[in-house]
Amino acid sequence: MMFWTFLLGAMPLDPVGDPLPLYLDDAGVRRALESIPASLVDCASADDLTIKVQMRLEGTGTITVDAMTGADPETSACIKRSIGALNAPKHHGVDVEVKTSIYRRGGLWMISPSPEVVRRSEVPLLLFVTGDEAAGSEIWTHLMGAEEGER
Repeated sequence: MMFWTFLLGAMPLDPVGDPLPLYLDDAGVRRALESIPASLVDCASADDLTIKVQMRLEGTGTITVDAMTGADPETSACIKRSIGALNAPKHHGVDVEVKTSIYRRGGLWMISPSPEVVRRSEVPLLLFVTGDEAAGSEIWTHLMGAEEGER
């Protein structure tokens, strides 16, 4: 009987598991961005370009371009449309902000192999503090590293 109890304790409670990762790691971000150059074939430009792009990979599986410099308005609009039509990996609701460069050289689109992850949103730390307001203030001050008059 003890053996069966031990085996039951080792079984996962959810055999399917959570299908979405908590957040994207750097490798996941790079994989998502690798599909961008192929989507830009309709965005023709005769010039060689270096375009700085800031975008968000949203938890819903979409990519949103927040800022772009280095291209004329028509090319920028085409790039925004093309990137916005792509799918990113779905993950648990935290947006990953990325800065990268897109290049056009000799008629080919390329993307920087080293994107910069600007911000990865993290879930808030929830604390329940028993006691009065002073106890909560002490913990807040400690966590934030602020002195009493600096908040």
